[in-house]
Amino acid sequence: MRLCCGHCHVELEDDDVVVLDEFNFVRHEEGYDLPDHLIQGIDTLDNILERFGLFEKEYLH
Repeated sequence: MRLCCGHCHVELEDDDVVVLDEFNFVRHEEGYDLPDHLIQGIDTLDNILERFGLFEKEYLH
């Protein structure tokens, strides 16, 4: 099971630019429509997973 975008529900790739919000939803950057103060990070999915450590990569296949 892989992570899917919280907005369009498409499976996210490691090099997709995503937004992590304060609710721990991960969305494609272009699909993000909430206020900027809710953003915790904008980066590639791979970097977000590494930096915030929210999801264990061994569980995502």
